[in-house]
Amino acid sequence: MEEKDFTRGFSIDKLNQGDGRAFEALFHHFYKPLCFFSERLVGARDAAEDIVEEAFIKLWDRLDQFESVVHVRGFLYKAVKNACLDHLKVSARTGARELLFSRVSQQDEQGFYNEMIRSEVLGHIYRAIHDLPEQCARIITMSYVDGFKNAEISEKLGVSLQTVKNQKSRGLKLLQGQLAKYISFLVVLFLSCL
Repeated sequence: MEEKDFTRGFSIDKLNQGDGRAFEALFHHFYKPLCFFSERLVGARDAAEDIVEEAFIKLWDRLDQFESVVHVRGFLYKAVKNACLDHLKVSARTGARELLFSRVSQQDEQGFYNEMIRSEVLGHIYRAIHDLPEQCARIITMSYVDGFKNAEISEKLGVSLQTVKNQKSRGLKLLQGQLAKYISFLVVLFLSCL
């Protein structure tokens, strides 16, 4: 289940020995999905990023205890979930926060795994968008992430409407090709969470 693009040159033994490059590779691979996951729970990007960074600090303090990348992934997601619950407890000053805390704390294990998978998928999508040619990535992000219409993108970027349409079409085809290699990983991840 260890993804080929991530584990190239990576080993759990290096990580457990405190190798900085192995830790950095792990951080870059899991940071964004964990932030998506955390932000869905706490509802604030800054708090979510702080929580994820703290989870990586906890991971660094326990480096000699991990058997596999799957074990590390589970540790990170559970550490982030618990930190989110703690954050919500501390900041539960309004009825809305208390309601959100109640919903998150009662979330069943399957809901936790569904959010984990969702975060992993979003992480792969954002990395794939980042790897697109610059203008193509900008147009895809503006359209599908930021929600701008084609005419708005055309106006903001100072390009023709046809250029926007062409770049969106090109970007979607490139993304389809890039994300196809993750399908088997995502299926295995999903099945392992059942």
